[in-house]
Amino acid sequence: MDHFGRLLRTGSAGSEATYELSVPTESIDCFLSHSWRDSGLLKHLALCWYFNSRRAAVAALTVAITLAAYQRVNGVQLLAAVEFPNLVLSSGTFGLVELELDPTSYWADPARKTPINDVASLCGLLTFVVVLLYGHLVCRPSRVFLDKVCIHQADAAKKAAGIAAIDQFVVRSKTMLICYHQDYLERLWCCFELGARSAAGGAVELLPLWRAPANLTFIISMVISFALESIAGQISVPIPSPPPPPAPASFASLWKRAGALRQRHQKSELPPSHQHLEIQSLVFVMMALTFLPYCVSTAMAVVASRQKLRLAEQTRAFSVAKAKCFDPTDRPLVERAIAGWLYDGPTRDSHSPSPWHPHPHPGTLTLTLAP
Repeated sequence: MDHFGRLLRTGSAGSEATYELSVPTESIDCFLSHSWRDSGLLKHLALCWYFNSRRAAVAALTVAITLAAYQRVNGVQLLAAVEFPNLVLSSGTFGLVELELDPTSYWADPARKTPINDVASLCGLLTFVVVLLYGHLVCRPSRVFLDKVCIHQADAAKKAAGIAAIDQFVVRSKTMLICYHQDYLERLWCCFELGARSAAGGAVELLPLWRAPANLTFIISMVISFALESIAGQISVPIPSPPPPPAPASFASLWKRAGALRQRHQKSELPPSHQHLEIQSLVFVMMALTFLPYCVSTAMAVVASRQKLRLAEQTRAFSVAKAKCFDPTDRPLVERAIAGWLYDGPTRDSHSPSPWHPHPHPGTLTLTLAP
């Protein structure tokens, strides 16, 4: 994953230098099953999502909550706020929504307009993106099997020995991660690796290649949405910035007061130019663009549904004979190995067990969708 997935982006060709990147080990954290015909960048993003998404979520929440609490306790604004009408509470006063709130409290005033400050959300989302793409550089590395690195590509004899021992790589892997694209089950070598895992048994995690870029697009669109919302609020209405209610002493005592920062936004009446129709039209356009994240999420749901349907169709009509193989000379070897793993018919020679067979009978395969 170093250098933004250079090993995945440079194709399947290996060398002595790539083989030197491998190290001897008794166990493997993850066996990576993928097709070299798929985009290396998409596979890199998929691995970033698989290994770093939880770390990114924790880091993003930590940054966002810290910034929000700092502003709350110290009574400062790191970014100018935008007014947002209290529509829910206003509706509640008319009987549309029943809310058990003290009508005399600060938060239950239907005429109050809540100042929305997006700095915590913006910094949290940006933190998520940074940790997602680079979090693996500062955390404990995982041992991953990648064929072009772990199997010698320059020496034909060593390459054949590595392929013959593929079952050992699979058996010693804690999980198999499938970088799934719609043509995965159409690739013979992908079927070969999946057959080895099926024979050995164990966990298999399915990671669609579209998920990481789709989620990143959603997050970036959220950043743009927050930024546009803030800009639209600044150029359209004045901001009175009412003071929030005082924080409880027990909450404030957890923080060291660094002193009130100078507010970067000074209260002032909007200049006449902001009242022009052109500015208001721009505001409407910018606010409309804030719905972009929801369009992205809808598109993600459509793509996911279609891919699941295609996977179900491929599974029902699956045949190893229909799988594509880049090198025709590899097909007899692969098909014979798969048959030796999974077939237990009368034509099998029980006195000459296949060296490919990790277990006498197929194991239990647990297929889950990767988080």
